[in-house]
Amino acid sequence: MESNRKTPDDNRHPRICSVCGKAKENMLPGALVRPMVVAEIKKAFPDFPDDGQICADDLNHFRSLSIQSLLEDEQGELSTLDQEVVNSLREHETLSDNINEVYEKDIGF
Repeated sequence: MESNRKTPDDNRHPRICSVCGKAKENMLPGALVRPMVVAEIKKAFPDFPDDGQICADDLNHFRSLSIQSLLEDEQGELSTLDQEVVNSLREHETLSDNINEVYEKDIGF
């Protein structure tokens, strides 16, 4: 006997990203994006609809732009560390790859 129950995968069909126009499965509704990030999206895409969808790649790009913009507003310009943080967010890396190695070099052991 087959079940008519839907699984979470049944609802995962490709949708169109309102930013890049590509069909992707994992989208976030624009209504769930933080207003600060939506403001950055609308700078580049003024017609971004309130009920639009955004893919993870575009969302991450605009998140990093909003963080950069916030830092610039607070400090006037980005320091080298601030720029590294923004770049790290873009590249999905952490700044603390091997903090022990850096610490040992600094104390001279």
